[in-house]
Amino acid sequence: MKRVLKSRWFLIPAALILCLLAFLKYYYSFDGRVQKVTFTSNNHEIEGAIIRPNKEGPLPAVVILHGSGGSHQEYNKMFNKLHANEFTKRGFAVLCYTKRGSGKNNVNYDHVDFNDLIGDALSAINFLKTQPDIDPNNIGIFALSESGWFSPEIAEKSGSIKFIINRVGTPLDWRKTVIHEVRKEVENHGLTEQEIEEVIVPITLRRWQFYIDASKNNSAVEKERIAINKQLKEMSTNERFSGLFAEKLPEFDAKIYAAKAQKYSYDPGPFIKRINIPMLYILGETDINIPTVETIEELEMLKESYQKDITIKTFPNTGHYMYRYDSLPIEGLYQEGYLDLIGNWAKQQVKN
Repeated sequence: MKRVLKSRWFLIPAALILCLLAFLKYYYSFDGRVQKVTFTSNNHEIEGAIIRPNKEGPLPAVVILHGSGGSHQEYNKMFNKLHANEFTKRGFAVLCYTKRGSGKNNVNYDHVDFNDLIGDALSAINFLKTQPDIDPNNIGIFALSESGWFSPEIAEKSGSIKFIINRVGTPLDWRKTVIHEVRKEVENHGLTEQEIEEVIVPITLRRWQFYIDASKNNSAVEKERIAINKQLKEMSTNERFSGLFAEKLPEFDAKIYAAKAQKYSYDPGPFIKRINIPMLYILGETDINIPTVETIEELEMLKESYQKDITIKTFPNTGHYMYRYDSLPIEGLYQEGYLDLIGNWAKQQVKN
């Protein structure tokens, strides 16, 4: 192996890949007129940019939301540039903004819950409406993964969203979705199906339920915390399960517990059933982060039973990131037709 790593036949492709990554990161730019902006959400100042096409208003617009995590979610990251450009070349203005907990702010992301993120998105939409060249009746949402859960709630609370694009989002509740991810992750550790279903799944669900119960009355569940910690400690000494979980639940912190509880109990279903706007769900057939089959079944049920205007597009042989080549995960090398899909579908929603 060491000889292979030192070989020029290994170094040359590696160098080319690094150069390509550097080029994409530092030289790819927003395509359009860029206006750096700031707006306020719940006393928190958010940095972002509005990217406009080279045409006069009134302009339809898209607000790009974020995936999970509290770091590396700045408004000018490569993901936002690539997606914004697909919309601007079709006549949309685009608002990208830095996620709460990212960038130069001092937010403790452990204290951030979905209500905070929903509030930030609503503030972004309201700020966009104040721009004189933006058509306030033709604003859509592009949601990614985590934000796909609460994009229907944003639409309901806003009352004026024209459409939603959910890339690898799901209408399933948080626990049904993430337990799928847990199963897939521990499979890579070589656990048997019996170990997963009899050990991993029960302790995972138990931990999640603990936070939900503890956020309501911590003193009433202290015995449960002790019992869970005992089980986690025992698992840490078993070579089959060691390293899969923290050895104990953290001490009670009202903000952290509340944020976890709100996330673990979240269900987008009621909001989807109440809104009546076009929605596009884009899925990867081999996604390990969301259960694609169950997601499609739920979407088909919503279409049939609640007459929802939902379009479903599943890309075969691709996962959560929509990359064309899993062995070469470079932002921008998406599945063929993916970028055209989001741009063309959005344009169809505002053509009238």
